[in-house]
Amino acid sequence: MIILLIVTGFLIINVALGLFGVLWYNINKRRSEIGLRRAVGASGNSISKQLVGEALVLSTISLLIGSFFAIQFPLMNVFDLATSTYLIAWMLALAFIYVLVIICALYPGRQAAAIYPAVALHEE
Repeated sequence: MIILLIVTGFLIINVALGLFGVLWYNINKRRSEIGLRRAVGASGNSISKQLVGEALVLSTISLLIGSFFAIQFPLMNVFDLATSTYLIAWMLALAFIYVLVIICALYPGRQAAAIYPAVALHEE
């Protein structure tokens, strides 16, 4: 059981680092857009909320696709478990993934909120 927990923890950390890296890259690629929004008058908080919201929308789309396949297990009675067990595990997994996405999107969102408009527009 300890080995499974170690492997699971390692995989969760890998997913979190990958998600964090993708969001960081996306923000650095969109520096001029973020700087323009700041120059027009958007607050840092609204930019941070937008980037976290975008991450949540993308994760929702992927979770809908994944849920389609996950629902097949109780329908086909693959592991001979009660349907309620599948549904509880599915809901907990969804909640965990959303929490992970929010945690991984908060810091890059705060970094984007700290971009100064003059610096971002000057780089472009």
